[in-house]
Amino acid sequence: MLTSLSGISDRSGRAATDISLLVTTSIEAAPGYMFKAKVLQSDLSKDLALLEIVSAAYNRPVPSSFKFPWIPVAQGLELETGQPLSVVGYPVDNLKGNAGTVFAVQGMVSGFEKTGSARLFKSGALPGGSGGIAVNVYYELVGVEAVSGLPASKAVSVYAQTSSLPLSWLSLIGN
Repeated sequence: MLTSLSGISDRSGRAATDISLLVTTSIEAAPGYMFKAKVLQSDLSKDLALLEIVSAAYNRPVPSSFKFPWIPVAQGLELETGQPLSVVGYPVDNLKGNAGTVFAVQGMVSGFEKTGSARLFKSGALPGGSGGIAVNVYYELVGVEAVSGLPASKAVSVYAQTSSLPLSWLSLIGN
């Protein structure tokens, strides 16, 4: 599972060692605790973490019949300003500060910014949606929502590009 490092880190930037994953089984329902995971790889400069699901909730085994949904990672495609995207995530509920139901927003790449070695792109806003995904018109993963340092009033989200994933990560993902 590819997500934002900031979404699973403490204030010092250290990744959590005991990660509980919330999952939704219905677009109308808020997510619930279903899995535990551990960090396989992380990159602070890109705000990315690659997780492995190690058990179902409460340390039970993952049912052998459970099929994890997946989206292929886009490879060899450079993003351009104006390119259409779909953004999906669980932004913070505006009223309660909790993870809300799943949201999907249509948008486009609206620009780029560079932070350290990471090239990030900007698109439609899902404030509080760190770890949400951006997919291209071919339904391939092109980015993961990251922390941008921009105020929420800017109504833009920043995404770490999956085109910058190390080959070792891609081999673990098994794209």
